[in-house]
Amino acid sequence: MTEWLAVFDRYEEAANDLNLNTENTNDNSSPSTVVVEALRLDNILAFGETYTHGVVAAAEVDSRWQFDIESNQLKGRIALPVTGHTSVVQDVDEKLSDLPLILSGVEDAQRYIIDLNYLRVKKIETLESNVTETDSAFLLPENLVAAKINIQQLYWGDQDIGEWQFLLSPSPNAVLVHDLQVNYASMLFTTEADNGLLWAKNKKGEYASSLSLKGTSQSIEKFISQMSNDSKVQSPIRSKHADISIALSWEGGPDTFSLYKADGNIGFNFKDGQFLKTSDSAAGILKLIGIINFDTLVRRMKLDFSDLYKEGLSFDKVSGSLNISDSIAKFYDTPITVKSPSSYFSLTGEADLTASTIDAKLIATLPVASNLPWVAVLTGGLPVAAGVYIASKVFEDELDRLSSAVYMIEGSLSEPDVRFDRLFDNKKEKKANKKVESRADKTDTQ
Repeated sequence: MTEWLAVFDRYEEAANDLNLNTENTNDNSSPSTVVVEALRLDNILAFGETYTHGVVAAAEVDSRWQFDIESNQLKGRIALPVTGHTSVVQDVDEKLSDLPLILSGVEDAQRYIIDLNYLRVKKIETLESNVTETDSAFLLPENLVAAKINIQQLYWGDQDIGEWQFLLSPSPNAVLVHDLQVNYASMLFTTEADNGLLWAKNKKGEYASSLSLKGTSQSIEKFISQMSNDSKVQSPIRSKHADISIALSWEGGPDTFSLYKADGNIGFNFKDGQFLKTSDSAAGILKLIGIINFDTLVRRMKLDFSDLYKEGLSFDKVSGSLNISDSIAKFYDTPITVKSPSSYFSLTGEADLTASTIDAKLIATLPVASNLPWVAVLTGGLPVAAGVYIASKVFEDELDRLSSAVYMIEGSLSEPDVRFDRLFDNKKEKKANKKVESRADKTDTQ
């Protein structure tokens, strides 16, 4: 593209000379312009990538050179910065340091305007790479320009990953993708105007990345099923409303992301839904859902949940936060809570994402009258019929108080060992539960 711009510059100089001569001779003919139509190119090099079998049209409109391009990899329009406005990177005189230089406040006149019908990006297969350098030339800061980008259909390999709008702001040692809106499989992701996806390199050329965004969905199961990229995989959760917040960082470029090597926090809030049986070989996002899938835990508690079950364990609200570091997801400070009309669950502990194991404590608050194992504990192991009758008479005032139990959860995420530990006084725990709910509500509003 640079070579062609040099050609256009020569024609533009000639056109300016012609216009000057026209003014001197009082000729009323219109100024000369350069227009290119249906230029066919076998290869187009742009932003460090090669696009094949392209057809290009070019013209200067509103002081911007505009290129209409159609090739196998992309289709749409690319407009250069307004004539006379230099690239923002060229204006920077900054020595490279270990701190990322962030240039988010770039005027539209200095940005490329990229409006595409579709863009196909080659999928990098080595997402579990240990290297701290970015693997794709497309992501190198020196190959990127400040741009305002709208892509109606973005393909990652063969997978359609939705509609993307964002600002791209590179500097000599960093790239910031911000003011982001992504519509993908019922999920809307957004970032703040000056925050989003950042990757930067230090003096040694080593990359580090961070991601901060929020998501909302009215049908989270569609998003999870699409992310699994397997039509046979069923989402382990359904929800009529979901809110998610993500704040993660990792070594390497964005193309080297791995959940097992990322540090940070993932908060969530699901309303009006169901937990369903999950796959025993869950990975990635499905493994995270496996941590909060109470359907697996409840089935192993051997209690009566007929009021909660339809196709799966129903809930009014699920909320919590996972603190991830060194492949361990911890949920001590902000427990995972599940609320239903008649029951309440609170899960604290941690899960090893690499080993797919869990070590946690579950507090369950349930209707005692429908759960005979608890009644049997209260009555010292009497026959069930006599136990229920005696408990209902002798402990009539206590049944509501003694309606919570502690279970210890250990073993694999897919088949955890759920062991009854003890009963406790519900009233004494009410204050503790209120504190948990308060922390969960704060997570919901973040």
